[in-house]
Amino acid sequence: MSGRSDRVIKPGQKDDVTITLQSKGRTGTVKRDVTAVTNDPKNRSVRLSCRAEVRNQFKGGSLKMSFGKITRDSGPQTRTITLERGDGSAIKPSVVRSGLPAEATAVREITPGEKYELDVTLSPPWPNGPLTRSLKIKTGMKEAPETELRINADVVPRVAAVPNRFSIRPGASEKAEHTAMIVWDEGVNHKVTAVSATDPQLGVRIDETPGGQQKLVLTVPAGFVRPKRLPSVTLTTDDDEVKTLVVPIRYAAVRKTRGPQPPRGAVPAPSLRSTAPPKSAGETGTTQTEQPDKKTPTTGKETPSADKNKGGCGGGCGGGGK
Repeated sequence: MSGRSDRVIKPGQKDDVTITLQSKGRTGTVKRDVTAVTNDPKNRSVRLSCRAEVRNQFKGGSLKMSFGKITRDSGPQTRTITLERGDGSAIKPSVVRSGLPAEATAVREITPGEKYELDVTLSPPWPNGPLTRSLKIKTGMKEAPETELRINADVVPRVAAVPNRFSIRPGASEKAEHTAMIVWDEGVNHKVTAVSATDPQLGVRIDETPGGQQKLVLTVPAGFVRPKRLPSVTLTTDDDEVKTLVVPIRYAAVRKTRGPQPPRGAVPAPSLRSTAPPKSAGETGTTQTEQPDKKTPTTGKETPSADKNKGGCGGGCGGGGK
């Protein structure tokens, strides 16, 4: 936060400083230190401290639900999360919008105004990779009428490029080739039939290994000029479920040259199902809290507190905070 530079407070007088807190995504105690810089040679700065308690609609703060790893042959998957009254008034949750069929969500009352359970069901057909959803939930509280439940699932892709993106270095003095293996899920017998790049400078082709597996080869010419938009490679398949697959291209950071590296051991052929799933963002049947990060105060500006987003508090907190 930066204050007004034209503020004048005459000797013996006083003035108000307004600090606003955006309480979304916060929980518990929020502190702010603001430094006011003056032209008084004996008191060049004045430190203003502020503290607020952010009240949550539900215990645990932000809501998350993880379905973990889902294989492509899986049927409908259901998870349950418990919604308990937090720091505010009585609750009466209901799902407003989910992007899912109406029968995919159900709210059960356990204790009126205090405790409820929400069932969420995900069903096939599954996407070709991670699944994310966001449910808008009415809380039944006047001071904070809506909140959000974030859902994620690690769906095993039907087809993937391994690695799933290319990292290239523009302006290199020599031509470079990058490769990625095309991996299909178990029991799927299909092929890539065509490949193209969004940037004409890049060369792309599909090679076949002695074992019959397809390999995507990207050729970056010497002196490659970075286009205005990030390029990508599009694969066309003979599979009706996944007709195209896009492989993004990113630019590698320039790194300092290291000394000789020890040889690596043999790398086994990639498998979609053997790939370890990412860490779960939440546990079934519980609410999860996003923990804040602590940062170092900065002179002349609002000092970030133990939280991710900037803001302040004074006279009250908005969006569910008091």
